[in-house]
Amino acid sequence: MKTMQAIVLKEIGGLDKLVFQEVEVPQPKPGEALVRVKYSSLNRRDWWIAQGLYAKIKTPVILGSDVCGFVTNVGN
Repeated sequence: MKTMQAIVLKEIGGLDKLVFQEVEVPQPKPGEALVRVKYSSLNRRDWWIAQGLYAKIKTPVILGSDVCGFVTNVGN
């Protein structure tokens, strides 16, 4: 099992609920790409998610939708 480091929101309630941990590297599904992230940031959307103000988000979830990196794998 390959792992990666991630900042994970364990529960809704604020950015103080973020935990830095190792997680399993996901396998991309059809139409998806796996990106090795070089840089990432948290933005207003991430804050909304952490506060429970973004619909249909279930925890735990990895935040940081603004990323820069390299595609390492693609789904079929």
